[in-house]
Amino acid sequence: MPDLSILVLTLLACWYILINIKASSKKSKYRQSDVHKVVKSIIEQDYLGHSSQQSQSEKHAEKNSIRVIFLEDKAYWVVNNVFYCANAVNGTFDRETAQPINTENITKEEIDKLLFILDKLGNGSSNDSGGSGNKRL
Repeated sequence: MPDLSILVLTLLACWYILINIKASSKKSKYRQSDVHKVVKSIIEQDYLGHSSQQSQSEKHAEKNSIRVIFLEDKAYWVVNNVFYCANAVNGTFDRETAQPINTENITKEEIDKLLFILDKLGNGSSNDSGGSGNKRL
């Protein structure tokens, strides 16, 4: 009789081990996104033949936000191809003092300053150049 109990316990242990091996073999060790992150960090984007695309939220933020530059006690920005200036205090500007910049009677130094500000406002924006947007031309 003791031999039968050893046989039953051995069979139960084998059955338990087989069930656990079968269950653990169904689980994947890595997800596809995990593998993609590792491979993406190794392979350069230029090698893949496509550049990373701008996300929908980045496009929305770029479309609906305005870049403002604070210089000395003034704030400068461009909206609908009009260059604006307003008084600024502590990183905020007074909307009541906002007005388009009149470039008719200004000196060359002031024009250079405004061109510098316009260049800085346009840095990093792909849609500020007025070109076709085709980078291959």
